[in-house]
Amino acid sequence: MKTLILTAALVVLTAVSFAQKDSENGKELTSDASGVKVAMFSNVSDHVTFIVMKQPEDKLNLKIKDENGSLVYEKRLRKPENRKITFDLKSLPEGKYTFELSKGKEVLYSNAVSKGDASIAFSK
Repeated sequence: MKTLILTAALVVLTAVSFAQKDSENGKELTSDASGVKVAMFSNVSDHVTFIVMKQPEDKLNLKIKDENGSLVYEKRLRKPENRKITFDLKSLPEGKYTFELSKGKEVLYSNAVSKGDASIAFSK
Protein backbone atom coordinates (compact mmCIF):
# COMPACT_ATOMS: atom_id res chain seq x y z
CA MET A 1 0.00 0.00 0.00
CA LYS A 2 2.85 2.35 0.89
CA THR A 3 4.49 1.69 -2.48
CA LEU A 4 1.21 2.31 -4.31
CA ILE A 5 0.74 5.68 -2.58
CA LEU A 6 4.37 6.66 -3.27
CA THR A 7 4.03 5.69 -6.94
CA ALA A 8 0.76 7.62 -7.30
CA ALA A 9 2.31 10.69 -5.67
CA LEU A 10 5.31 10.53 -8.01
CA VAL A 11 3.05 10.20 -11.07
CA VAL A 12 1.09 13.29 -9.98
CA LEU A 13 4.31 15.18 -9.26
CA THR A 14 5.70 14.20 -12.65
CA ALA A 15 2.53 15.28 -14.45
CA VAL A 16 2.58 18.63 -12.66
CA SER A 17 6.27 19.06 -13.46
CA PHE A 18 5.68 18.26 -17.14
CA ALA A 19 2.90 20.85 -17.24
CA GLN A 20 5.33 23.53 -16.02
CA LYS A 21 7.16 23.77 -19.32
CA ASP A 22 8.52 27.30 -19.67
CA SER A 23 11.34 28.43 -21.95
CA GLU A 24 12.61 30.93 -19.37
CA ASN A 25 12.85 28.34 -16.62
CA GLY A 26 14.27 25.44 -18.58
CA LYS A 27 13.39 22.91 -21.22
CA GLU A 28 11.70 19.63 -20.49
CA LEU A 29 13.35 16.69 -22.20
CA THR A 30 11.92 13.18 -22.02
CA SER A 31 13.08 9.80 -23.17
CA ASP A 32 11.63 6.32 -23.04
CA ALA A 33 14.21 3.61 -23.51
CA SER A 34 14.01 0.03 -22.25
CA GLY A 35 10.87 0.83 -20.24
CA VAL A 36 12.64 3.63 -18.35
CA LYS A 37 11.10 7.11 -18.50
CA VAL A 38 13.18 10.21 -17.85
CA ALA A 39 12.34 13.88 -17.42
CA MET A 40 14.92 16.58 -16.97
CA PHE A 41 14.19 20.25 -16.42
CA SER A 42 15.29 23.41 -14.67
CA ASN A 43 12.82 25.51 -12.73
CA VAL A 44 15.21 27.54 -10.60
CA SER A 45 18.48 29.19 -11.60
CA ASP A 46 21.41 26.80 -11.09
CA HIS A 47 19.12 23.83 -10.31
CA VAL A 48 18.40 20.84 -12.55
CA THR A 49 15.77 18.25 -11.63
CA PHE A 50 16.03 14.72 -12.97
CA ILE A 51 13.06 12.34 -12.62
CA VAL A 52 13.45 8.64 -13.36
CA MET A 53 10.50 6.25 -13.56
CA LYS A 54 11.75 2.69 -13.69
CA GLN A 55 10.86 -0.92 -12.99
CA PRO A 56 11.66 -2.15 -9.46
CA GLU A 57 14.30 -4.58 -10.74
CA ASP A 58 16.15 -1.97 -12.82
CA LYS A 59 19.59 -1.03 -11.54
CA LEU A 60 20.55 2.27 -13.13
CA ASN A 61 23.53 4.62 -12.86
CA LEU A 62 23.25 8.39 -13.13
CA LYS A 63 26.44 10.25 -13.99
CA ILE A 64 27.29 13.89 -14.52
CA LYS A 65 30.43 14.61 -16.54
CA ASP A 66 32.09 17.94 -17.28
CA GLU A 67 33.03 19.07 -20.79
CA ASN A 68 36.36 17.19 -20.53
CA GLY A 69 34.53 13.93 -19.78
CA SER A 70 35.65 13.89 -16.13
CA LEU A 71 33.14 12.41 -13.70
CA VAL A 72 31.63 15.10 -11.46
CA TYR A 73 28.87 13.02 -9.81
CA GLU A 74 27.66 9.43 -9.81
CA LYS A 75 24.65 7.83 -8.13
CA ARG A 76 23.40 4.27 -8.35
CA LEU A 77 19.63 4.00 -8.52
CA ARG A 78 19.03 0.55 -7.10
CA LYS A 79 16.01 1.13 -4.88
CA PRO A 80 12.74 -0.16 -6.30
CA GLU A 81 10.95 3.19 -6.29
CA ASN A 82 11.01 5.96 -8.85
CA ARG A 83 13.40 8.82 -8.14
CA LYS A 84 13.39 12.61 -8.25
CA ILE A 85 16.83 14.13 -7.85
CA THR A 86 17.51 17.86 -7.82
CA PHE A 87 21.05 19.05 -8.47
CA ASP A 88 22.33 22.41 -7.27
CA LEU A 89 24.97 23.43 -9.79
CA LYS A 90 26.02 26.63 -7.97
CA SER A 91 29.28 25.14 -6.74
CA LEU A 92 30.31 24.02 -10.24
CA PRO A 93 32.18 26.37 -12.57
CA GLU A 94 30.53 27.61 -15.75
CA GLY A 95 30.68 25.09 -18.56
CA LYS A 96 28.94 22.21 -20.25
CA TYR A 97 27.83 19.17 -18.22
CA THR A 98 26.43 15.91 -19.54
CA PHE A 99 23.79 14.00 -17.58
CA GLU A 100 23.90 10.32 -18.46
CA LEU A 101 21.60 7.50 -17.33
CA SER A 102 22.77 3.97 -18.01
CA LYS A 103 21.73 0.38 -17.38
CA GLY A 104 24.85 -1.74 -17.31
CA LYS A 105 26.94 -0.58 -20.27
CA GLU A 106 23.92 0.66 -22.26
CA VAL A 107 23.34 4.43 -22.14
CA LEU A 108 19.58 4.96 -21.96
CA TYR A 109 19.59 8.76 -21.83
CA SER A 110 22.15 11.49 -22.29
CA ASN A 111 21.68 15.25 -22.36
CA ALA A 112 24.00 18.22 -22.08
CA VAL A 113 23.40 21.27 -19.91
CA SER A 114 25.36 24.50 -20.25
CA LYS A 115 25.81 26.39 -17.01
CA GLY A 116 26.34 30.07 -17.63
CA ASP A 117 26.31 33.12 -15.42
CA ALA A 118 23.11 32.55 -13.37
CA SER A 119 21.44 30.52 -16.14
CA ILE A 120 21.12 26.98 -17.42
CA ALA A 121 20.57 26.02 -21.07
CA PHE A 122 19.77 22.56 -22.41
CA SER A 123 21.36 21.13 -25.57
CA LYS A 124 20.24 18.22 -27.68
